Amino acid sequence: MKVRHDFNYRDYILLIWILVLINLFVISRWLARISLSLAIIVFTVGFTVTILLTVLSQPRSRTTIPEWVLPTVKKAMTEFQPVAEEILNYLVTEKTNPLVETARSDLAKNTGWLCESGRRFGQQVLDGLNEIKKKLFWSPGVSLSGELFQLQKSVEERVVVVTDFLDSLDVFVARVSDELELAISRNLKETWSKLRSQHQIALRYLEELLYAQIEEWGAEEGDKPVPQMERIGGQYEVLIQPSVNRASEHLQARLFSVVQELSSKVVGRLQRETLAQVNSLEQLAAQVERLLTHPRAPREKLGGALELLYQMKQEISDVMMTLAWQDLILEERWRESKQRLTGEAEQLASSLTGDEHADIWGRLEQIIDGWAKTKLQREAPGVISLLTAAEKNYWDFEKGLLSKEHMATNILQWAAAAEYTASTLVAVSSEVLSYRRLIRDEVRDGKHDAVFEKARGAVLAEIPELEKDMRGLYPNGFYAFCLNPGVGYQPHSAADAAWMLYLRLLFEGKDPEKEPDTCLLIGLLLGLHVIRNRYVQVTDVGLISDVNDWDDLENMRLASLKIVELLNRDTG
Repeated sequence: MKVRHDFNYRDYILLIWILVLINLFVISRWLARISLSLAIIVFTVGFTVTILLTVLSQPRSRTTIPEWVLPTVKKAMTEFQPVAEEILNYLVTEKTNPLVETARSDLAKNTGWLCESGRRFGQQVLDGLNEIKKKLFWSPGVSLSGELFQLQKSVEERVVVVTDFLDSLDVFVARVSDELELAISRNLKETWSKLRSQHQIALRYLEELLYAQIEEWGAEEGDKPVPQMERIGGQYEVLIQPSVNRASEHLQARLFSVVQELSSKVVGRLQRETLAQVNSLEQLAAQVERLLTHPRAPREKLGGALELLYQMKQEISDVMMTLAWQDLILEERWRESKQRLTGEAEQLASSLTGDEHADIWGRLEQIIDGWAKTKLQREAPGVISLLTAAEKNYWDFEKGLLSKEHMATNILQWAAAAEYTASTLVAVSSEVLSYRRLIRDEVRDGKHDAVFEKARGAVLAEIPELEKDMRGLYPNGFYAFCLNPGVGYQPHSAADAAWMLYLRLLFEGKDPEKEPDTCLLIGLLLGLHVIRNRYVQVTDVGLISDVNDWDDLENMRLASLKIVELLNRDTG
């Protein structure tokens, strides 16, 4: 018979108690004044605990398992090893293959759309440049001034650059796809590595489980104490499935992040090319304008070329609006800043005294009824710390405890709180998002401006100073939103949240009860977004920035609190 004895923590405790009792006995001989009752209590407790621990620390023995069963179980587990490998492989493949294919499909879809737009854009520029060449290039033998020759040379150089861009686009996208494959391979390897260790743990646990079951049942020679492989396989699957699920969720998050990063890389390439074309067209237009000042300049040809340049610049500006390269850079910086702001807010909120905490929450409760107990606490708990820290810092400014140089940080704390709330509580359906395709041409013509005017009016009545920050946002802002393929079901920014609510209002029609609050919410989100962008540092993650207008802080605080209040009572 085999007996296993693990020396565990109970043995150590038993030895410690024995030493304690011995020392008490020794000490009691020297402490003549010790009371008899105290000695009896200590001795009784120590004796009782010693007896209990002695019983509990008896070694586990498999006295009911015959010797011949142990190698039988070992053999069964060895035979089960390839079966377990097959089960694990099936479970992992079933979970990860769809994730991998989705990542490939998403990237192909994103890059396909971007490349189509890039080719259309490049060909548009190329066709325009060829038209300009017809206006500016005359037959050989015609004498050209130095400036006209330089203009023709500049146009030819732009043609070569655009042609190279079109030729290299497919190569660039293929390289991005290769990067995705490397990321998939790396992340799958990491996933398998984690699951291999869980696999071994599951097998060891399963072996111990078999021993325990056999010990409970009892076994005699000639019996078949090990269950059939199908049953062991079922038990193994139950053990390993949670680990597979967790690993798959982690893989999904990582692949999503990689696809977003690579898609942004393609967008960045298009952004750089678009900006280069805008700059080159401005330079060409300036050259043509200078030539037009010459008394003997071919005005008709140059005038036609200049008109084409202006038209091309306007068309490229529309592309710039769609690609929104500035917004993407700014949003990436804001994402980094927001993470830091949230961490700092949590530290500040946790360091408040009870009185400070009660005072701040009391002021916020007056504005946002039940703000820390209802929807925010359940669905956007992070906003609680942000609002608490923002309100604390605001009143420190009021009391002169914080210097002006920290005002930008407070402005961005309010922005982060409102945006966090909106990104959590605002969402639209796929049907609503698809509606963008039907109305985008109408939006460009300013057809749906009635909602925007109502939003401006609502903001003017609520926070008059904020209305000026809404000027010029429609229709261009909404049009860019309708063209943007990266918009999801939940917003990434306050502006996205505003245009989602705008779109939903158009899609669902008027609701007499909700429309006024929704229009106000749209206006506040747009105004808040504009103020936020003034203080996000595009070239530097640092948040310290000069604030020359105290109204920005006041308007941001009022807008943020009102946004949270409206969303907290389900008006969004």
